[in-house]
Amino acid sequence: MGTDISLLYYKKVVHWSAEISSQFQFYSEMFALATSILNWFLASVKVIPSVKMLAVQSGCKHSPAEILRMERAVLDKLHRDLYTATPMDFLNIFHSMVMSNWPHLLPGLPQRNPSRHVAFLTKQLQHCMACHQLLQFKGSTVVLVIITLELERLTPDWFPVITDLLKKAQVGIKMAFGHKS
Repeated sequence: MGTDISLLYYKKVVHWSAEISSQFQFYSEMFALATSILNWFLASVKVIPSVKMLAVQSGCKHSPAEILRMERAVLDKLHRDLYTATPMDFLNIFHSMVMSNWPHLLPGLPQRNPSRHVAFLTKQLQHCMACHQLLQFKGSTVVLVIITLELERLTPDWFPVITDLLKKAQVGIKMAFGHKS
């Protein structure tokens, strides 16, 4: 996605996806998953040439079919899990953590309704996901920034809340993805 034209098309595709999701009343997770898959696909296409070109340019003595068979064998051995947590997953998790751990923030929410508040934050997240400059950041990081800005807007006591959320999120992410402390 290095050229201005491809960035323009990327934005159009993401906005089209948001429109379709809204038109058919899909869950917000569907848009987030579609955008994550698109980003994953574009990243892999941008970096990796076709298997035939790879075999020719590298001077490899294996056929494209053999290379693909070896790739499948490696992925099978690594137990590649194709599920990826989307930014929407992180938004729902982090928002739930804030609401359950700091219920005193509830009166500060617009219309005192956590569901409507998540819907509001989802729109902000969708806007961020369509911004190619933010692709360099992990979805969890973008969500934490959105929640931090929202907490700062809603309450003067936002700093201890976000500090605690960051600690819990770090531990939760390490546990969820099997990282060691």
